[in-house]
Amino acid sequence: MNFDDSVPLPIGTEMPNSTVLANSMLLVHGENIEVQDETDSGWPTIFTLDREEVSAGIAIDYLGLHTGKTGIEEVNLVLLYQDDEWTWRAIVAFSSKSNAIEGGQYETDGYDGYEFVPWKADDRFDRMEALIEEDVTPIAYTKGEPTYPAHAMQDADNIHVLNRMFGIGGLKTLTRRRKRLFNRVVPREVRWKDEDTSLQNLAKQIVGADEDTPDPADEPYEVGDSVEVYFGSNSTDSPYQGTVGTVVDVMQDDLDGEAEVDEYSYKIEADGEEIDAWFRHQNLVASEYF
Repeated sequence: MNFDDSVPLPIGTEMPNSTVLANSMLLVHGENIEVQDETDSGWPTIFTLDREEVSAGIAIDYLGLHTGKTGIEEVNLVLLYQDDEWTWRAIVAFSSKSNAIEGGQYETDGYDGYEFVPWKADDRFDRMEALIEEDVTPIAYTKGEPTYPAHAMQDADNIHVLNRMFGIGGLKTLTRRRKRLFNRVVPREVRWKDEDTSLQNLAKQIVGADEDTPDPADEPYEVGDSVEVYFGSNSTDSPYQGTVGTVVDVMQDDLDGEAEVDEYSYKIEADGEEIDAWFRHQNLVASEYF
């Protein structure tokens, strides 16, 4: 697909032979629009673009095309990055008004519920943006047609807030696309500026600057993620070095706030058995890295 200067979201109805019940409710304007990834059938899944001093990207999951979370047709995650800071916006196309009501936790993390905005209202976009500024989640719907699609959107500095609000944290396809998007939009030196990378740098010096040393993920792993235990290229101290497994439990040190990635620990299962040890975030890398 070719886009001149904007990307419509949700994008479902812009695709030929669409089976996704989505009407575009937002245009993301920018330059250098590029499709970074797409499905085998040609549906774009990751976009990147620029607008003045802002870098942006979009991760998309078309749940209407496969067996997914009941009641959601499409999810769009918009990432905006500028001056070492970033924000997220989730746009969720629900199958109906009732699905939109039941599918969200709109008072989570200090947000103040939801409010309906009639789709045919001339000022609907201004009203939705005003509600978002008040931490109220707008739900756009067609009045008198309860079985028509409804759309909700909200902003947050932390993607995990939006995951909890819309119940989309368990969508593995979306999570993988979102993580790839984050790595493409936010520079590595910014993603890692608060992390202690001295051991990684030492490992790179040992194995040579031209050899690619794996890094832990930039965000916490989730239950179901495939990981490999990695203590360093020359480590022989741990019997678990090189073990490939699946995350089965997640623990964070700071239970009262938003933990940094290095405050997470994980239990993993390998060869059908749970390993009796907790692994720190910095000692696990995504298994597809290798």
